[in-house]
Amino acid sequence: RILMERETPHEYIRGLWIGAIVFSLVLPFIYVPVPDLFPEKVEAAESMNIVMSGGEPEMLRPEEMHAAADWLAVLGYVYIAGAAIVSIGYAVSFIRLYVRIKRTPRTHEYDSVLRRCAEESGCGRDVRLYVTDDSSTGPYSWMRSIVINRKDMENDGRDIVLHEMGHISHGHSWDVILTELFTCLLWFNPASWLIQYSLRQIHEYSADRTVLRSGADAREYQTLLIRKAAGSAYHSIANSFNHSNLKEGVCEVACAAPGACMPAFRLFRKPFCTVRQS
Repeated sequence: RILMERETPHEYIRGLWIGAIVFSLVLPFIYVPVPDLFPEKVEAAESMNIVMSGGEPEMLRPEEMHAAADWLAVLGYVYIAGAAIVSIGYAVSFIRLYVRIKRTPRTHEYDSVLRRCAEESGCGRDVRLYVTDDSSTGPYSWMRSIVINRKDMENDGRDIVLHEMGHISHGHSWDVILTELFTCLLWFNPASWLIQYSLRQIHEYSADRTVLRSGADAREYQTLLIRKAAGSAYHSIANSFNHSNLKEGVCEVACAAPGACMPAFRLFRKPFCTVRQS
């Protein structure tokens, strides 16, 4: 992960992670017949074991078999309970996200901004914009929907909408669904949670690049990231504008845009970048 994330092409890294997830889910169902290359040696080894054990094959006692079966049953119950808890947590989050979007009024007031951002970002999907008067709600997107509070829309609407359109145009919501299913099945494996976290970071870097490629001022966008880092309330499952790792986000923007390392930014760019590379 460290070696891959030091490279710039995030879509390539994203493809590797998605491929790894799909491969690990499909692999248990793939049967590959292995030919018995040395049957004589296997039979000789089995006969030698019988001779060394007194002439009869060793068998597990009934109580040992029951103890092994009990432990397997306990492990099975623990796995099912863990998968159920994680699945219920994700289901509740999805339902809350769906209800929150449906309760937020959709507006056509900013259709001109949406059309301009769609042209600049290359997003060919029909994006729905929901604007709320609740200033505590941070901007986020899910599928083809963008939710933003009116204050953010009036002040920094273009950059935020471009960022969220970057998520929508690349289909990041489908990645989230895949990783949620992956962690539900492999909740006991820390690698599944690390892959989920890594993909979230890649999503944010990719959306940041969408904003920068549209011609946005890098300094103003870095300031916006810092200002929004304290964050407002948003749904953890949705693609949020609020970066979970400000240091990496600001450093990524600084290294992504030509001339982004301005004199005013050099004072704190170095510690941010060194933290990421350490």
